[in-house]
Amino acid sequence: MAVSGGRVVALALSLQVALGDEQQRRDALCGGLRFAIHEVPPVGDFFPANASGGTPRWTLVREPWQPPGGYAWSGSPCSSVMSMPDICDFIVEDGGKGAKRDALPDSGLVFWASPQYSSPLQITSYVIANCLVDDPDEADAFLLGIHYELLLRLIKPNSDAEEKLKERWRYVTEQERLLVESPYWNEHQGRNFLLACSRPHLRGFIRHTKEYPWTEMMFTTIEENSEHALAVPYPTFFHPTSDRDVDRWLEIVRRATRDGREPGALLAAGSTGRHEFRRPLVLACEESSVCTHEIVTDEIARAYPGIALTYLNYTFSIHPAGDTPTRRGMFDSWLTGCIPILFGQGPFAAHHQGQSKVMPAKAYSRFFAQDGDEAWIQDLALFAEDEADAVSLPSRVSQKRVREIQGNILRFIPRMLYWDAERPMDADMGKWEKYGASNVVASVLREFADHLKGQAVPSS
Repeated sequence: MAVSGGRVVALALSLQVALGDEQQRRDALCGGLRFAIHEVPPVGDFFPANASGGTPRWTLVREPWQPPGGYAWSGSPCSSVMSMPDICDFIVEDGGKGAKRDALPDSGLVFWASPQYSSPLQITSYVIANCLVDDPDEADAFLLGIHYELLLRLIKPNSDAEEKLKERWRYVTEQERLLVESPYWNEHQGRNFLLACSRPHLRGFIRHTKEYPWTEMMFTTIEENSEHALAVPYPTFFHPTSDRDVDRWLEIVRRATRDGREPGALLAAGSTGRHEFRRPLVLACEESSVCTHEIVTDEIARAYPGIALTYLNYTFSIHPAGDTPTRRGMFDSWLTGCIPILFGQGPFAAHHQGQSKVMPAKAYSRFFAQDGDEAWIQDLALFAEDEADAVSLPSRVSQKRVREIQGNILRFIPRMLYWDAERPMDADMGKWEKYGASNVVASVLREFADHLKGQAVPSS
């Protein structure tokens, strides 16, 4: 395996094609698909105890641009989550990008406090901006906008767990009824429907995921890779609007490497908290001269992307599992050109039983490797066996290997970016023809289009 080239690098370079006419460029952004947003029941209607009249409505994208027609997740009053007053901005602000942050002011770039579970909003915003048709009869694919992060929080504040689940199931049951009655669903039994999920376990709101109608559609989520589920990267703090933005960021990463990063590793994690199993790693790091433990408090986490930009100062970063094997910090590390040190086995790799299928190499193999080869990650990360191996690895790896991985990461970065979808990308095609077709959502839609071809779903 040629580390300096690599499967991921070859795929990234193959996407930098000299795109042809206007239609070909649109096809590059949307997988050749024309989308409509399928209606869903307004969530607020199902939680009347938390709703009140005359309150602001949820929106995906702010003024001055408004998407054509209706869009998903509208009709849900912010007052329905009054018990968590920050949640409106946290979930939906600027189409999922989150609040604007004044970080690296001399960079000329804009960074965002993007929630780590905001991929559904960003996918939907992108589809609305770039792939939507006004008439659903002209669509050959549909995006289904069930807002799982909202369902997670739209609960009666004093209700018990069983009552909360009943409320959510009641909403999803109504969604099932509407789907099976929809002529657009029945045309292909839902095989041309895409549902963007924020995280795998939220599909548990659907009691019968292995039964019709849910078995027919394609899902996107973090970490899950199966026949009908495509794992997508965690959103990070950088959402470019042009090739120029991407090139400017890549130069910042190159400069950080040239100017000299700390040769050791950064472990950015809470002291232990609910992840008590990490304690041996934290102690090993604190006792090592080549490892720095940055304690991430709730306050620091809320100040994102401050902690993520810290990776610019380090050559390596250590990423043990949390609730699931993949942390957003792994993607933040790649974005900043910092080499992740991961774990291939043991509790630091997957703390809970049965999580081997959502290990990063396997979970993201369809997205980041042309042939689904799990070895894609070997071009971009190092692996440790235990805590002692992890904290000593920075002093043992050769400089040649470090430079090879850093080069691979630079070529990989455009593949993990969610572009800013506030405006349609094809408004000025010259601004994105170098990297635009490599963005996360365009890659998802091409995968979905290939899935439809395999399902023999004709385009209209």
